[in-house]
Amino acid sequence: MIKDSLDELIFWCMWGIVTVVCLITVGVTSVQNDKTIDSLKHQTTVQQNKIDKQQREISQLKQTNKALANQAKGRH
Repeated sequence: MIKDSLDELIFWCMWGIVTVVCLITVGVTSVQNDKTIDSLKHQTTVQQNKIDKQQREISQLKQTNKALANQAKGRH
């Protein structure tokens, strides 16, 4: 009987340790995923800002080219 209760105690202790380790692993993974998501959001925002700036520059260049073409037409 003492051996049975000792085996049961060992079983429940091991079960508890495994449960705690699993919960810690899930928690750490969740935090890492949140950090990764935040990092990706930041990178996406930075890239979108670069794209927006390039699109504005392209638009300005198109307007400049149009103005130059109109000037060239006026000279001929």
